[in-house]
This record gives sequence, structure tokens and C-alpha cells, in this order.
Amino acid sequence: MKHEVITYNTKKMLSSSLKKFMKEKSFSKITVSEIAADCNLNRKTFYYHFQDIQGLLKWTLEQEAVKIIKEYSKMKNYNEAIKYTISYVEKNKSLFLYSDNSISRDKLITFFKSDIIEIVKTVILQKEEEINITISDSFRDFLCNFYSEALIGQIAALFENCNKYNKKQLVQFVSIMFSSSIPNIIKTFAEEQV
Repeated sequence: MKHEVITYNTKKMLSSSLKKFMKEKSFSKITVSEIAADCNLNRKTFYYHFQDIQGLLKWTLEQEAVKIIKEYSKMKNYNEAIKYTISYVEKNKSLFLYSDNSISRDKLITFFKSDIIEIVKTVILQKEEEINITISDSFRDFLCNFYSEALIGQIAALFENCNKYNKKQLVQFVSIMFSSSIPNIIKTFAEEQV
């Protein structure tokens, strides 16, 4: 087996162990020793691959992001992408938890923002095409950031149990918002530019 494959497999094993421990306790309480022991490795092996647990978490999130991008590329519409994002957060909740067990909005933003922005951008471009109006790149970027922040905030609130609605309703509400507000915003922007 090539060195790169062995290295990748070792990192993957350490990452799986980290995710397992993150389901059981807060990130700050996890030690290199227990991760190494869980993988039947010594501490030196851990430190050969990662500087510290933060480095392992960063690598884990990067690998997860690669998986998500592959999944997004298979999806046909933004409803599927939103459902997938919500399901992913639910399944991997421990990766986004603060030590007090509430979802970290900042971690979600860091992890999903570029992907959510691309989803929103696709929706905006589709709406521009449907109504035959093109907006400026700067306003499109503003809308992408605005809607992305709002969507990520709502997903975080869903898992913090702050929302009065469930996953299915969140997808429905976002769909209604996208289909009705985005075309109106585009039209208003175009009228104001005349």
C-alpha cells in the first residue's frame, strides 16, 4: 500500500474516533491520548499526522465538506439541497456543537456558507432568467450573502429548538420565500436602476 493511502486511512481513523468522542462529550474535554488509544495507535502517530486536536477537527471538517460538495452536485433543485443540508447537520450535530451543547451558528456559517451561497446564486440566476432581468454582480452577491446568512441562522435555530416549526416546514417556508421574494426583489432593483 502506498504511503499516501496509509496516511489517509490513518487520518480517517483518527477523524472517526474524534467524531465518536464528540457525540459523547464536549470538544474541549477530548484528549489526544484517548483518540490514539481508541485507534490502537500511540500519541507519536497522532502527532505525525496532526499538530493538535484542532488540526484533526479542521481536517475532519474539510473532508466532510468534500463529501457535501459531491452530494450537492447530484441535486436537481434547491429544495433537495436544503433538505440535504438539514439532514446532514442533524446527523453530524456533534461537529457543530459548542461545549454547552447548542449548535454553533459560526461553525455552520464557516462550514456551509460557500455551498449555501452557490445554491442561492443558482436560484437567483434562474429567477433572473425566468423574468428576463439581469441584476448587477454586486447586488447578486449581496442577495447571496443575505439569504445564506438567513438560511444558516434558521437551520441553527432549528437544532437549538428555537423555532416553532419543523424541518419539513423550514424547507417549505424557504421555498415560498425564494420563489416569491427573489423575483420581486430583482424587479424592484431593476426599476430603481432605470
